[in-house]
Amino acid sequence: MHDHDWKTIDRPAEAEDIVFPEPNTTGEGNLPLQSGAAMLAVRMAMELKELRVGLGLAIKDVAQKSGLDVATLSRLENGRIFNPRLDTLTRYALALGYEIEPRFVAIDPAYHD
Repeated sequence: MHDHDWKTIDRPAEAEDIVFPEPNTTGEGNLPLQSGAAMLAVRMAMELKELRVGLGLAIKDVAQKSGLDVATLSRLENGRIFNPRLDTLTRYALALGYEIEPRFVAIDPAYHD
């Protein structure tokens, strides 16, 4: 389980164990990803996909409700959009009946040493 407030789903492989490519100009690539913020966004997209599947919704249903095209949602769900906009994730979440609640969490003071 993750430290955020919105619903999480257990999965066989944790997102933290997956190496994602660095994006090129199209948002696709094949080098290790370095950005923590981008990793968080990709993990959120993975969880949204699991929510969608758990709700029994087809990707085309979410596309229609969110106003996002099927190809974009497919790339997002499959980890091929490496730095999705918060607006895109929010539209996806709302189409599933969820909202994203960003928050700040104190980090370990040792991080600053």
